[in-house]
Amino acid sequence: MYNADQTQFSGAYWPTVNPARLPGTTTDGSTGTLSSFKFNTSNWAGGSSIDGPYGTVGMQFSMSNNTGTPLSGKKSWFLFGDKYVALGADITSTGGRPVETIVENRKLNESGSNTLTVNGTAKPSASGWAETMTNVQWAHLSGSVPGSDIAYVFPGGATVNGLRETRSGSWKDINTDGSAAVLSAQYASLALNHGVDPAQASYAYAVYPGATTAEAAAYAANPGLQF
Repeated sequence: MYNADQTQFSGAYWPTVNPARLPGTTTDGSTGTLSSFKFNTSNWAGGSSIDGPYGTVGMQFSMSNNTGTPLSGKKSWFLFGDKYVALGADITSTGGRPVETIVENRKLNESGSNTLTVNGTAKPSASGWAETMTNVQWAHLSGSVPGSDIAYVFPGGATVNGLRETRSGSWKDINTDGSAAVLSAQYASLALNHGVDPAQASYAYAVYPGATTAEAAAYAANPGLQF
């Protein structure tokens, strides 16, 4: 997701981000080779839009041709102008690996001091913080530049795994012609854990870019969503 922080996906992002935990993905943490294109085994994918900022996008996915694991599921996004709702269904695997949906994995400012607020309480800002948070109604991550705050709302409450970490890597790790200089960046992530070998697991959350903590709390109290 792009917002006022136009440097989010530049600088040290790609050499340091965990490629198996990219925001918005449902993953079992396995990786395949990037040496050739991999095609989805399902042909249900597409979207529609109306009046510009309103639309729907959906896909059925299988990881068998990509990482060789049996993880599969369905993902949809409903776009409502200033926010979007992400839904997942039929998330299933028999590969013996834990499966999670990555709500966010955001590169922080250089000091990693971006404030993460959950249900009105600021969480620790030190790298290495990890917590399984129950009954999360909403979370808010302050941006690195003005206008780049993001709120996350979980209708009905959810158990969310939070993590702050410092990651290092080089461009040579992902491109043989790249520089071998080691780069570092700090990240904050939010994830929904579906457990090992889930059967028809699901999720629902909304992302509200630019929202304040007050707006996040107000939206969580009355999201106007029915599933």
